[in-house]
Amino acid sequence: RRAAIYRSAVMPGSAPRRLATRILFAITISAFFAAAPAMPATVSTRVAAAVTQLPDGTHTGFIASATAKTISFDKVDFLTGPAAVDAARAAGDLEPDGSVVNDYYIRNVNPLIRTLSIAPRAKLRVLANLGQPNSVHVVTPAAFAAYARQYPKFLTTLHVVGGRIVGTEPIFVP
Repeated sequence: RRAAIYRSAVMPGSAPRRLATRILFAITISAFFAAAPAMPATVSTRVAAAVTQLPDGTHTGFIASATAKTISFDKVDFLTGPAAVDAARAAGDLEPDGSVVNDYYIRNVNPLIRTLSIAPRAKLRVLANLGQPNSVHVVTPAAFAAYARQYPKFLTTLHVVGGRIVGTEPIFVP
C-alpha cells in the first residue's frame, strides 16, 4: 500500500521522489533488521580485534589467501581419536557405527578469516604432491602465495610467535 501511495504522489526523477525512495529504503531495511533474530549473548562484537591477533603457539586452519607478506586463514579445530568422536557426537556428525571418517574431525566454530604477517625467516612448508604426505618442501612466501592460489583452502598448521607466522606445516588428509 505504501508503494502505491508513493508512486502516485511523487513525479518520476524529481528530488522529492529520490528523497521518498531513500525513506522507503530506510523503512524497509529497518523492518528487516527488526524482524531478524537477535545475536546470542555469547557472540563477540569485537571481531576486528581478533582478525590480526592470535596468541603465540600452534593454530590449525584452512588457508583462505596469501601474499608474499601475509597469510589469511580460517582457524579450525583439527581433532583426532576420542576428541574427534566427542566433537562429532556433540555436533551430530558421527557415522552410523559411532566413528568419524579417517579418525579425524574438523570443527569450525566461526567463519572469521584471520590475517597475520609472515616473519622474515619463516619456514613455510607445503606438500609438493597433495597425494603424498611425505612430499613436504620449504618454499618462499611468494611461492606459498602461488600455492594458495593453486590449491585454495588447503589445511595447514601455523606456528605463531609475537603475532607473526614463523612457520607452517601442511596437514595431509585422505
